Amino acid sequence: RQDSASASMSGVSRAKKPKLDSSTAGGDIWGAGATEGSGEHEAPRVPLPAIGGNSPFKYHIFVSHNWGSEPEFKDHKRAERLNRRLQDKGFKTWFDSERMSGQIIDKITKGIEESAIFLACITRSYVDKVAQEENPNDNVKLEFNHARRMRKAPCMLAIVMEEDMTDTAVWNGSVGATLGDYL
Repeated sequence: RQDSASASMSGVSRAKKPKLDSSTAGGDIWGAGATEGSGEHEAPRVPLPAIGGNSPFKYHIFVSHNWGSEPEFKDHKRAERLNRRLQDKGFKTWFDSERMSGQIIDKITKGIEESAIFLACITRSYVDKVAQEENPNDNVKLEFNHARRMRKAPCMLAIVMEEDMTDTAVWNGSVGATLGDYL
């Protein structure tokens, strides 16, 4: 599984200084598609990984995010807008509020295993949840750690959702160790 997804991701450029990409999800997603002063406005084009048929994948992208705090669930709402944009662009996604019922852990792990790409929506709370040790059963921590085992870094993408997280040096714990060199 990893080889076919890795092959689909070859050639993706990684920018060091992301600019605001308001086209991604309604104006508040910090993307890596354009570099400062480059004049680029679109994210790099990546061929869709094969899904269905003989492919081991059912989904192009597993969207991993922290829900955030009540009452507004700000992080979830941003990820939901991103998910809709991905679907509008032709990607078949696994997104928790569309696919979760029954055994949650089983659904999450199967969704990761059936997705060619794992997309981590980077916020301060996402990075902190993955790094925390108090609750090893937290869903965000479980998702990220399972993706590290199943997808490996070349098939894991980070999309920065908060401006203050564009510097990967502030990505502590597993998120920084796994994805910090890929943005």
